[in-house]
Amino acid sequence: MTRLRQSLALYVFAVAMLCASSTWASGANFVVRSEGVELGQAKEDYAKGADGKQVPLPPRFDVKLEQGQPFTLVAQGVVLPRGGRSTPHEPDAGAWLFDDEQLQLVPHDKKLYDKTMVAVRLKALKPGQTKIRFVGEVLGYYHRLDVFVDVVAPKK
Repeated sequence: MTRLRQSLALYVFAVAMLCASSTWASGANFVVRSEGVELGQAKEDYAKGADGKQVPLPPRFDVKLEQGQPFTLVAQGVVLPRGGRSTPHEPDAGAWLFDDEQLQLVPHDKKLYDKTMVAVRLKALKPGQTKIRFVGEVLGYYHRLDVFVDVVAPKK
């Protein structure tokens, strides 16, 4: 009888550890999409750090658009449970940073976006190159990404 109890206790402990490890071994990230401009795939790159080791740079998107063209960028927080499907999740923090001499903030319909999304609508003011950076945190995971924008004069 004691052997059965020991086996049962060992089984319960193993199941508890399995459940705990799948909860602990999860991640969170942001999924980025755009409206009014083609984002394409993120590019991953590395730089050499002060100690000579490879350091990952933030994911990078390249965008080309015309002066005066409005577009929207949306970063949605997602939770990535181990062995499960990713699900939307409200971020702890999130902000889009940009040069207000190159890009103008344009109001957007907030009803289109829920609390899991950080959206910004911008309009290109003048030709040139600029960078938009997103910084955010979801479930304690800090993320950043860059969108490099090449603004060209409108076609005549």
